[in-house]
Amino acid sequence: MLERGRAALLAARAQRVRPGRDDKQLAAWNGLALRALSAGALLLGQERYAEATARLVAFIRRRLVREGGRLWRTSRDGTSHTPGFAEDYANVADGLLAAYAALADGSLLLLARDLMASAVRDFWDDASGTFADTGAEHDATIVRPHSLTDSATPSANAVAADVLLRLALLTGDEDLDRRARSILRAVAPALDRQPAAFGRMLATVDRAESAPIDAVVTGAADRTLAMRRAIAAPYIPDLVLAPLVAGEAHAAWPLFQGKMVRETEAIAFVCRGYSCDEPTTDPIRAREQVEAISRAGS
Repeated sequence: MLERGRAALLAARAQRVRPGRDDKQLAAWNGLALRALSAGALLLGQERYAEATARLVAFIRRRLVREGGRLWRTSRDGTSHTPGFAEDYANVADGLLAAYAALADGSLLLLARDLMASAVRDFWDDASGTFADTGAEHDATIVRPHSLTDSATPSANAVAADVLLRLALLTGDEDLDRRARSILRAVAPALDRQPAAFGRMLATVDRAESAPIDAVVTGAADRTLAMRRAIAAPYIPDLVLAPLVAGEAHAAWPLFQGKMVRETEAIAFVCRGYSCDEPTTDPIRAREQVEAISRAGS
């Protein structure tokens, strides 16, 4: 009886004009999805999430990244348009850093760095010490808006500050750290008064006020998967997981210098504030090191 009723209702509804469907693909939202899929690939250990992460990275490269290290905002039916806003750059870079950890693909780290360099060039506002939402490619407004509070999605400045702090640790670029802390200083007076409006910003403050904790994992991507999953398993929000495969460009960056790479095995270097524990090839030992360093700094 229920099935007959469902069929009758469906037939009646089919006579009506269907509502419009919003099927455009937004850069910022795909960045949020990329971060979630990447976390699922590492934490849940399910290959379908790793495959989805790789497919989404390919879509971003193919449809949203454009010449000059810039982004398109929107893609639909294979056509991309509208220059990206600050939230697009911040969220896509955030997702790429997560995908870098999940896939051990150093090119994603480089792309995240380049996108944030474009964001600084196009959206940074020296007067406020924060990112404006719009840049020179967008229509001029009387006042350039600056997203500081969270809404349905985290604010552009909160995500950008978090990304800049992580990139500063990974690249050794002190200017990125300076800009991140400039954003935090700009919103500091409001954090006590309206904490519910600054969820992601408060998480970024926690990262900024703690000594950085990182785990560099060297070796071929397939060899390091078990190590990376073990290190990511404890809930340590401020941890930066940094894979390194032999020959990658970021091997020369300060964080990675002196850390040996063997293609045949994974080696983990767990550090806090550039003070490192002994290297290990044991995933269980690496997890224990991460947990111990985290407890010591809490």
